[in-house]
Amino acid sequence: MMKLRIATGLGLLLFMATIIMLPATPAMAGEAQVVILDECFPNSFNAVLGNVAAGNIPCVSVGGSRTVAAFASFLPAGDPLWAFKPDVLKIDEAENVRATNEGGETHTFTEVAAFGNGFIPAVNNPTGATNTIPECQGGFSNPDNHVAATRVVHGANIVVTGLTPGKHLFECCIHPWMRMEIDVGNE
Repeated sequence: MMKLRIATGLGLLLFMATIIMLPATPAMAGEAQVVILDECFPNSFNAVLGNVAAGNIPCVSVGGSRTVAAFASFLPAGDPLWAFKPDVLKIDEAENVRATNEGGETHTFTEVAAFGNGFIPAVNNPTGATNTIPECQGGFSNPDNHVAATRVVHGANIVVTGLTPGKHLFECCIHPWMRMEIDVGNE
């Protein structure tokens, strides 16, 4: 009886450890996972950037503690707590990429030809240049680009399919220092 309890206890402990180690938003078979992160503090971000009464809530609570003032102190280079993880990903040609927003703000996961500036003037200058890159031009209001289709709100995800072999660059058009490279090969 004692051996059964110990075995059952160890089995339960192993099962619980396995569950705890699973990612919060697992990718499906044939998918690689990218996590979109930020640490916005809702009380600060919503008071400065939002209009909660009108339903404009720029930061949802996910436990972030970065105030707008602290965030702004990192500009124009960008706050390191706003990031895509990993920043380099290697996948096979047949794999898809699922990018999940686990941060509190809205982001984009936009494929770009070259890294550059986003569409929000106050935060779009990590490189010192003055122009917005073509893929981000006009932001969400430009019907000729695909920024709106790459928007990822808090808790949502976007699945990128059909990447061809080679190097692909992805950037947030709102927070342009959020960048990553996806290397597609036939390994």
